[in-house]
Amino acid sequence: VAAAVGLLLWREWPPALTQIVPFVPWVMALIGVAVCLMYQRAQTMVLMLCVLAATAAWPALAREAPWAVGPALAWWSLAYTINALWSERSTMLLDLAARIGLIAAGAAAIALSGKEGMTDFFGILSVQGRLAHLSVPIEGLIALLATGLTLTLLLLRYGRPQQAGQWLGFVCMAWALPRGVEHPVELALMSTAALTALCISLAHEGFHMAFRDELTGLPGRRALNERLQRMGRVYTLAMADVDNFKAFNDTHGHDVGDQVLRMVAAQLRRVPGGGRAYRYGGEEFTLVFPGKTAAESMPHLESV
Repeated sequence: VAAAVGLLLWREWPPALTQIVPFVPWVMALIGVAVCLMYQRAQTMVLMLCVLAATAAWPALAREAPWAVGPALAWWSLAYTINALWSERSTMLLDLAARIGLIAAGAAAIALSGKEGMTDFFGILSVQGRLAHLSVPIEGLIALLATGLTLTLLLLRYGRPQQAGQWLGFVCMAWALPRGVEHPVELALMSTAALTALCISLAHEGFHMAFRDELTGLPGRRALNERLQRMGRVYTLAMADVDNFKAFNDTHGHDVGDQVLRMVAAQLRRVPGGGRAYRYGGEEFTLVFPGKTAAESMPHLESV
């Protein structure tokens, strides 16, 4: 995104770059779809298709059917929100077909309703048209704000790479779509940034699944093994084990046992002195102090 903004600020582009940029979203979308197929993620794939469809169709839609700009922008925002909230439950093929079918149904409804139908549907909002100081129809503006608020709440609630990518991709498109008619190269550049954000968030989500312990949020054993390969000659490892955990689990149940593990992990995460906590497995945890001897690490271990 920073690179895209930098290119936008650099107004004197070489002619070759101006000719190449409109094709970059298609290349990025192909890469993203390949990654989605590898990870079996229909949700992210459909969001990428939403970005690509808006990039390809938006300038022509604004020229040929300006009355549809507001409804189309509102439906695009709604479809983006639905897909961001719609968790993946079935097989990828069925999930993908349902999502694409829903988006196509909304687009078909706008096309079949025509100008008069959309005017009746949106009522006074469509009659008033655009706000004086904005180039966005008011129904589209309301939809963009509602989607932005929803995605922000999702990001604050879950805070995972997937929600961050969805939020960042939407911000790029919400900024570029209203300007896309007059600045198609700018739209292509920001859609590339949006597709890249979605693609990287998917890869980062895979990293979390591989290296983070889902229950405690601590780095897992694989992350510990990777860290140990990059240690210097001086470091300290400390193992922490929860006493009588099996008996506690059998007495109070696994749900309460999981709460205990999360509580222990939250305490170990606060270890001072440059220490880092890992979940080794079960009720065992590892604390790593790079560059410290056992004697130097002991006070920090005692404090935690």
